[in-house]
Amino acid sequence: MRIFIILMLFFTGCATEFDTYYNLDDYNLNFIYEFDKEKITNLEINGVSRFVRTSSDGVTLHLKYNNETIKSYAGMLPEYQAYGLKNGCGPAMLFNLARWYNIPLTIDQSVKDTKMKSYRNEEELYVSCAASCSGELLVCTNICYDFLKNKNKAAGVWVDDAFKAVEKHTPNGYVFQYTEEDPYMIVDIINQLIKGNPVVIHEYFEKHDSLHLSLLTGIEISENNELNVVMVNSYKRPLEEFMEAWSCDNIGSNLLKRNFKRFSGVKPFMAAWYKKE
Repeated sequence: MRIFIILMLFFTGCATEFDTYYNLDDYNLNFIYEFDKEKITNLEINGVSRFVRTSSDGVTLHLKYNNETIKSYAGMLPEYQAYGLKNGCGPAMLFNLARWYNIPLTIDQSVKDTKMKSYRNEEELYVSCAASCSGELLVCTNICYDFLKNKNKAAGVWVDDAFKAVEKHTPNGYVFQYTEEDPYMIVDIINQLIKGNPVVIHEYFEKHDSLHLSLLTGIEISENNELNVVMVNSYKRPLEEFMEAWSCDNIGSNLLKRNFKRFSGVKPFMAAWYKKE
């Protein structure tokens, strides 16, 4: 028996307004999927079995699949804080992604490859600003330095370094895929989950005033037909809330967001995954 699932995403306010600093048009996302009523797909990935469960409840990825481990979503591991990593979402993301594809990668190597640092010194910030200003007048570098010193000084990884690390570890038989600035890519992302490919997500949490890297491993439909996003080293949440964080729209004013894009490389709707060749 085939079941057609029509998923419609609506935001409160005027239509589905998504005000970002890229002046994206208001949009409705209507995507239709045809799922089996209940289907478990066993994938052979780099010498190990991985599982995709599709049903009328959505799609989820699993390292193992049986009655006892139905909730063991791809990459579900002890929190990265257990490794003594403050703000270590970048290494945790890469470590979990590698685990899904059976790539031998230690947490220490993940820290190294994402270039995570426990702090950012003054010289590093200034060099980064000089690069982002592309040889413009010194005033640009100074403005950038002041901006990042106040807004992006915490421990962690630069977003460009994180995605470069993901690309570096592309497994054999796959190609690295990257997208940004396109909210409609949520449709393709769900298609990747159906194919068994977890998706790296970059987002901004307004509540904690922090940027975050995590791994998208499922879309679930709740009993009240609410669409929930399942993620590793992040929390399950309604799709609407996820889209807001993924857009990075709440970083601040349009001026602040434009500068943040220019000086940090952060853009809305950043995501990456491995696609089978």
